[in-house]
Amino acid sequence: MGPFRYYQAQMARSEKLTTTVSTNGQVTLPSAMRKRRGWGAGMRLQAEDTPEGVLLKPVPA
Repeated sequence: MGPFRYYQAQMARSEKLTTTVSTNGQVTLPSAMRKRRGWGAGMRLQAEDTPEGVLLKPVPA
């Protein structure tokens, strides 16, 4: 399998990691997820409540 195909396969699989809600209602996203998405400190995200759970999406600039 070529490097591009391997990358596609890795991105296609669902990654399930556990995090905790703080007393302030904050959730820390795992570093690997933030890096893969390019989400750094101060990144604004839109939270959408869906039947499957909460969906986070970057807020358009």
